[in-house]
Amino acid sequence: MAEFKKGSALIKESADAKGSRKFTPNIYWKEGDARTVAFITPIEEVPKIKIHQMVQIPDDTKEKKIRWESFLCKKDPTMVESSGGKCELCDVIGHKATDRFAALAVELKAVKSGKEIVGWEIEYSKFTRQDGTEVEIPRWGLVLQGAKNFFSYLAGYDA
Repeated sequence: MAEFKKGSALIKESADAKGSRKFTPNIYWKEGDARTVAFITPIEEVPKIKIHQMVQIPDDTKEKKIRWESFLCKKDPTMVESSGGKCELCDVIGHKATDRFAALAVELKAVKSGKEIVGWEIEYSKFTRQDGTEVEIPRWGLVLQGAKNFFSYLAGYDA
């Protein structure tokens, strides 16, 4: 079984990789995709959150002059005290927040002997820093999905 790379130096290396990326990556599935992931978050600790997904943001640095972002709704129970229960995206813009469950996962790849799967290894991505050094970091991210289409299956399996 593969061992996790660990330590604060690796954290800094990952944070510095590929420019100034300052967001939590998400793991997405498109139609026809197949991914194998190991969930780091135990099923009993998966939080339900209110999130605004696919919010259109003006961005002059992009060709289409927009980018798409996700934001935690300020009406989420974790934010109500600090926001006073007011959310500009909900109340002013009219962007509807959806309930999602969020779990941290790492992508895995099959280790094969011929056609037989004999184990799993963590999938890594390679990046080249601006200074030319190559960095290898685990492919990890948040899985943001609903209960009915995704997490109920995991909870049922766990039971």
